[in-house]
Amino acid sequence: MATIVARKRKSGTRYTAQIRIQKSNGEVYSESKTFDKRALAKEWAARREEALRNDPGAMYREQHRDITIGDLIDRYVTEREEIDALGRSKAAHIKMLRSMPLAQLKALELTPQQVVAHVRDRRLSGTGGATVSNDLIWLRVIFRYARAAIGVPVDVHVLDDAAITARSERLTGRSKRRKRRPTSEELVMIGDWFRRPNPRGTSREVMYLLMWFAIYSCRRIGEICSLRLDDFDRDHGVWLVRDVKNPGGSSGNDLEMMVPDRLLPVIDAAIQYVSRDDNRLFRSEER
Repeated sequence: MATIVARKRKSGTRYTAQIRIQKSNGEVYSESKTFDKRALAKEWAARREEALRNDPGAMYREQHRDITIGDLIDRYVTEREEIDALGRSKAAHIKMLRSMPLAQLKALELTPQQVVAHVRDRRLSGTGGATVSNDLIWLRVIFRYARAAIGVPVDVHVLDDAAITARSERLTGRSKRRKRRPTSEELVMIGDWFRRPNPRGTSREVMYLLMWFAIYSCRRIGEICSLRLDDFDRDHGVWLVRDVKNPGGSSGNDLEMMVPDRLLPVIDAAIQYVSRDDNRLFRSEER
């Protein structure tokens, strides 16, 4: 039932109509509008109440009409990390999306044309098709979470339609397969560059060792930078790798890595650079 409140002002009496409707989840939706005449306020309230009752989704759309894609990203990251931290790559990509113009758009008003324009701008900036494809993947994840967990009636089909167009126009695609490995001469050249004097006066020796550790161990950079010295069993030639990337979840997925003999000199050389307050062989500020 609507209520009409009269407020006297110097310019005359104004009438504010307020409607309150209880939604299916128990929450109360409220909306108001001010008019010069009581009859107009009463008429609007009756018409608006009837429209909302005939279209319950309209209340949710009105409630969230000003929410932006950036707001959805913030909410997703906050609630997701309360349970488990996002993976390094996923977190970095979502953070990048949050900084782009697309994040300023209103989520409920997003159109396929706006998404395709975002994809096109990314490609024109030099970003590869596979990377841009990940933009759409993570946006779809965030939209589905917003719809199911937060109750924001975003339209996921907007992203699906944009993805179809982007693929057909070859704006997105799969990563290109590597057709060759670096030669021994190329690896020597890279190593020589790392060992060249640094103009900043800092040593690149750690990067040189990290390169060869990655080559000999065949581990991901995130795994290498999380290796703890107290997890290394030199006598048995194994190293416990914690939180190995896995589709079912990385947390707690600890596996043993065999340490070949040719990796031992690299380990011994890297140990001298280990910080006293850090137990990792290679230090990363992200971890």
